[in-house]
Amino acid sequence: MSRGILFSGGLLLAMGLSWCCLVLTPHLRIGSEGTVRLEETGLEYPLGRSGDAVKGAAVYRAHGCFHCHTQQLRSTARGADLRRGWGSRPSLPRDCLRETPPMLGQRRWGPDLADLGGRQTNAQRLLLRLYDPRWDSARSIMPAYSHLFTLRKLESGRTQAAETLVLPPDLAPPGGVEIRPRPEAWALAAYLLSLRLEPAFFEEEPKMLPEGASRWPRPKPDPVLAQGRRVYGTYCAACHESNGQGLPGKFPPLAGSDWINGRGHERVVRIVLDGLQGPITVRGQVYDNVMLPWRDQLSDEDIAAVLTFVGGHKPWGNSAPPVTPDQVRAVRAETRDRATYWTPEELLAIPDGAGLTP
Repeated sequence: MSRGILFSGGLLLAMGLSWCCLVLTPHLRIGSEGTVRLEETGLEYPLGRSGDAVKGAAVYRAHGCFHCHTQQLRSTARGADLRRGWGSRPSLPRDCLRETPPMLGQRRWGPDLADLGGRQTNAQRLLLRLYDPRWDSARSIMPAYSHLFTLRKLESGRTQAAETLVLPPDLAPPGGVEIRPRPEAWALAAYLLSLRLEPAFFEEEPKMLPEGASRWPRPKPDPVLAQGRRVYGTYCAACHESNGQGLPGKFPPLAGSDWINGRGHERVVRIVLDGLQGPITVRGQVYDNVMLPWRDQLSDEDIAAVLTFVGGHKPWGNSAPPVTPDQVRAVRAETRDRATYWTPEELLAIPDGAGLTP
C-alpha cells in the first residue's frame, strides 16, 4: 500500500514538473516579453495591424487558410525553409505577441506565409491567386475563392475602376465586363501583406541560421539594397516572381541570368529604361514577350538600387557589380530620344562587359 502511494505520488510529481517545464515556463517567458524598438526603422516590433488587415485576419480565419498554410518558419533540416525563400530567419515567440490567436497552422499544403509580406508587395498578384490559383501554375491545388469577387457589367461610356482586377488575356472576361474584388478580398490581401518577419534579433541561436551566417555583431542594413528590394517588390516581382525565377514560357528568370552576370550595366539599364520586345534566350530557354519601359516611373536612384539588388543577390546565384545612379543617368541621357522597345539583337551588339569598372 505504501509503495503504491509513493509510486502515485512520484508519478504526480513527475507530471507536475513536466507541466511546469514544458507549459508553464514557456508561457511565463513569452508573456514577459514585450515589443522591441528596431534600430533600422525606429518602430516597435511586432507592428500593429491596420484596420483592413485586422478584418483580413478574420477572413483568413473564417476560410480556414491555416489548415493548408503555416506561419512558422522552422530552423530544422539545415534551414530548409530559408533556402526555399520563405524568409530571412526562423520564427520566434516574439513574432506572435500581437496575434490573437496565433494562426501557426500544422500542415503545409501550400507555402509558409510567416514572411509573405517580406517577399510579396503586389496586392493585385495576391488577388489574382485568390481568384484563380492556377493562372500561373497548373499544379496548384489551392481552391479558387471567386466568391470574393464581383462580376459587373460596364455601363456605356464608363471606364474600368482603379480597383478592377487585371487578368491575363486567357482569364479576362468578355468585353464590357469587369471583375472587382469585394471588400473581404481586399482585407484578406491587406492581412497577407502585413505578415512580415523583421530583421533577426540577438536571441536567435547560431544553429537557427543558414550555414555560414552570423548575427554577431548585428550588421547594419544596406540602404541601397533595402531600396532595391522595395522597388523590385513593387515593380518587378509581379512578372519575375519574388524568388527571381520568372514564369515558364512567359517571363524570363533573373536568378542566374546570363544577361545580368558579368555583362556590365549598359544592357540592363537600357532594358529597364525603355523595355524589351522580341524573343530572348535566358538560361537556354526562349521567351517571347514584352517588358514595359520604366523611364518615366523610376528615378536614377531607383533603377540603380534595383539593379544592384538583383545583380548582387547571392541567393539567386547572381554576382554582378553594383550599379550607380551616375551610370544610370549617363545611359538615360544617351538614350533620351529612344521611343521604342529595345530588341535583343540591338542589345547583343553592345560588347560584353561594357560599363564594367576596370
